[in-house]
Amino acid sequence: MENSLQKIKEFNDNYLNTIYAIVGFMNIYKYELKKTKQIDVKLFQGRKFDMENDIEKYVTPDIGILIDEKSGVIGEVKNSFPKDKSLWTETIKQLLQYDDNLIGWPIENEIIPLYDIVLLVHDSRSRDVKDYFLSKFNEELKFNHPFIIIEYGRSDEAKHFFKFRIEYGELSEPLIHSKIYSGCPVPMEKLVVEYSKFKIYDSKPHLSWRMWLIYLCMTDKATEENLYHKLNKKTKIELETSIEAVVELLRKTYSFHSFHKNHPERQPQFPKKDWVIEAILKYVSIGEARWKDEAHEEFVFILQQHSKDVKDHYEDTCLIDERNANQMSLF
Repeated sequence: MENSLQKIKEFNDNYLNTIYAIVGFMNIYKYELKKTKQIDVKLFQGRKFDMENDIEKYVTPDIGILIDEKSGVIGEVKNSFPKDKSLWTETIKQLLQYDDNLIGWPIENEIIPLYDIVLLVHDSRSRDVKDYFLSKFNEELKFNHPFIIIEYGRSDEAKHFFKFRIEYGELSEPLIHSKIYSGCPVPMEKLVVEYSKFKIYDSKPHLSWRMWLIYLCMTDKATEENLYHKLNKKTKIELETSIEAVVELLRKTYSFHSFHKNHPERQPQFPKKDWVIEAILKYVSIGEARWKDEAHEEFVFILQQHSKDVKDHYEDTCLIDERNANQMSLF
């Protein structure tokens, strides 16, 4: 049971680390180019790009950076890789799709002549990943655009940093390349202050993570409706809402929505509705919500205090659910 709970916590930690890797890397470009060269930098996450060589397909990179409407960076963040290296070919295929003169940049003709392709890898596997990719070059792996592997990871010393360092390749923007080449520490306090609201990206979070964020949204709703002061160990608060309203709250509060206000046209909306429905069904099953209509579009959220940290509460709740499912599979 302890090992299973640890897996849930690790999943959630990895999810948050991926978000910090995305915003931390983007922040280097935004901050350094603005400060040094007064260059305009646009940032986006999960944007849809059409493939020039296959109009039926599109890609949605984790990282999107447009520099002065002339060049850019797109990339993928991988906080972990399977132990079976034969499964790493999926990452190769994904990155090769980016090497396609993608259409969809937030400029008038949606095409730029130059962009880098980056792979951000957690520092626990960065050297193995670099060696693997180097072994594949000229066989099944060849890029027309600059390809760069960058390691990232937390450094918990006297002050906490999120560090980035180039493992392979050369970024086209010399200022940023020199900044990251030997290692660029980004203070965690800066990431937390500026980007703490980003808790959802275009990859599905664990059920416990979604339940935690919905709880936080419902707490904000209770505060706005001047009801939160009534909440105590013996008192619960009932809040009427709908699935669509919760999806919108999560999108505006915890997604990368604020990055895309000026160029929303190719930005998928996150979280997806089915992500939220799954969480509401779980709330109903544990008595923390009930449906208000037969169509299961509106519901009543039962806001209550918990004996432990809220995130821990939902991790434990999901652990019990997973354990029961595993036990049922034995019969």
